[in-house]
Amino acid sequence: MIDLAKIDHTSTVLDLGCGKGQSVRVIAENTGAACTGIDLSTNNIVRANEVAKSLPKLNMKFYEGSFTELPKEVLSQKYDVIFSQVAFCHVHKMLPHILKEALKVLAPGGVMVINDYMGGKKPPSQATRDHVHKRLHFEHLHTHKEWRRIAEDCGLTIQAYEDLDKHHAQTYRDMEVKARQVGFKSADGVLLADNYAETVKAIERGEAGMNLALLTFDLPKEADSLVDSSRVYVKSSGAFARTPIFEGEVAEKGSSRAESLSGAAMFYRKVDKANCALRQSGDKFEIVALQDIFQDEELTYQQQSKL
Repeated sequence: MIDLAKIDHTSTVLDLGCGKGQSVRVIAENTGAACTGIDLSTNNIVRANEVAKSLPKLNMKFYEGSFTELPKEVLSQKYDVIFSQVAFCHVHKMLPHILKEALKVLAPGGVMVINDYMGGKKPPSQATRDHVHKRLHFEHLHTHKEWRRIAEDCGLTIQAYEDLDKHHAQTYRDMEVKARQVGFKSADGVLLADNYAETVKAIERGEAGMNLALLTFDLPKEADSLVDSSRVYVKSSGAFARTPIFEGEVAEKGSSRAESLSGAAMFYRKVDKANCALRQSGDKFEIVALQDIFQDEELTYQQQSKL
């Protein structure tokens, strides 16, 4: 996340939901950035301030407060980087409000780098609710597609996005082994290793996941347009996805005249087993993803039904 957000000694960083300040300390130690953290827990902030006091050479400040209603000490500043790690997931229903609140303190040209626990591509089963949502106090989790759309609806541009579901599952496999060795238990008395094993199953069933996103707020939300190729770039070898594009999303839309398509559409390869479908109606067309498409994946299309 430090590398993705290009944090260095000139950066000012705000960690939303900083816990005991571990990430703030790592960022400050490795980059020399001026870091501020906020957290709802009084005990977490007391501990974070103890750490800051013990490391006076690091530029760290901590305040008790919520990222749904930023404290006055934070609202009086602007930050180059807004950082958050597995925090927004606890109040996902408020994600639009959280992002808009964060925009109040994002410096011009700044970035948000966010790692968040996600809902899966399938609705959560009762087993997932019992072993994942209940243990981690999740009320609701957005899917990758929903999360991205909320960010874009808030006027943010997704500069980079990773679906970390497979890495997420491997982390819980590793934690299960360690937790079983030491015999840790959850608050309800169940072995934590058993919870971790069930979490792996939930992720593998497609009912839980994780993301990593880099967001910017450079321009107002684009006006509705007949032509939009913003998610695509073109090289001599073809057209490629600038960002991940999920199944059912529009990769590109435009106009067609005399059987010629506008934008990047003419650079897609036409194949039988394509990852996109071309849909036309009169002088308009859309290219829609038939499956999840990775960032930098080549875009191909097949002719499909009309709009």
